[in-house]
This record gives sequence, C-alpha cells and structure tokens, in this order.
Amino acid sequence: MESVVNPHDRFFKQVMSNPQMARDFVQNYLQTLLRYVSVGARRITPQDLREAVDQAFPEGDELMATIAEQWVEQGLKRGMQQGMQQGMQQGMQQGLQQGLQQGLEQGRREGILANIEFALELKFGVEGTLLLPNIYKISDLGVLRAVQQVVRTATSLDQVHAALQSLT
Repeated sequence: MESVVNPHDRFFKQVMSNPQMARDFVQNYLQTLLRYVSVGARRITPQDLREAVDQAFPEGDELMATIAEQWVEQGLKRGMQQGMQQGMQQGMQQGLQQGLQQGLEQGRREGILANIEFALELKFGVEGTLLLPNIYKISDLGVLRAVQQVVRTATSLDQVHAALQSLT
C-alpha cells in the first residue's frame, strides 16, 4: 500500500473510490469551477464550456443543464432587480411630475381665488365677500376663471350671484 504524503490524500482516495460520492464531488466542484470560469474569463463562450465538459465527462449534458438552469435563474433575478429599479425610478418621476402638476394647479386656483376675493371686496365691499364661501367650494379652474370674469364685468352683486348659480 502507498504511503500517505498529504493528509488530504486519504480523504480524497476514500471519496473517489465510491462512484456516487466521486460523481457528486466532481459535479459540485465542476459546477463551482465552471461558474467561476464563466464569470471570470471574458473570452470563454458557453459553447467552449459545453465542449470542454463533453470531452471531460460523458454525462456532461446533465451537468451543463444544471448549470444552465442556475444561470437562467441568476439572469431572471438580475432582470427582476433591474426591472424593479427602473419601475421605481419611473414611478418616482411620474410621482414628481404629478405632484408638480397638482402644485401648479393648486397655485393657480389660489391665485384666481385671491383675485376674485380682492375684486369682490373692492367692487362690492364686505357684502361681496359674503359670496366667498360658495366660491371656495369650486375646484374646477375653468369655472373659477368664468367667475373671475363675471366679477370683473359685473355692475351689481346680483349679477355675480346669478352667474354663480348658473355656473355651479
């Protein structure tokens, strides 16, 4: 019997003497090695790996299928992560645009309301401001602009009141 030179030799010989254990060891080791090579070496193509495995192992198709499944799974995970990142970015951009649009609309509404309030008080005094609670309920900018125009041109508070009733 040969002498053991390296303490790992005994373990390796025991593992390799059992066909099933040897196969499992080689497959697991080879999978790790192939993954490392495929990531680390830019000039090795999947076809090069397939040919090398086919030459080294008759059951290489089974091993390559397992490795390919793992690569597909990794690709899917990366794709999902990238998709989620892009989706979040697009969602944030849309949210910002929508928020900006709403802010602009609210600013316009407040400006029109301030103009109406000023014009009512200037033209009709405190009595004119009594219409404001009803005017503040209007959210549509088009209707508010129409009320603003009516207030500018009205000669009486009754005209403003009638116009408000017809517009709302």
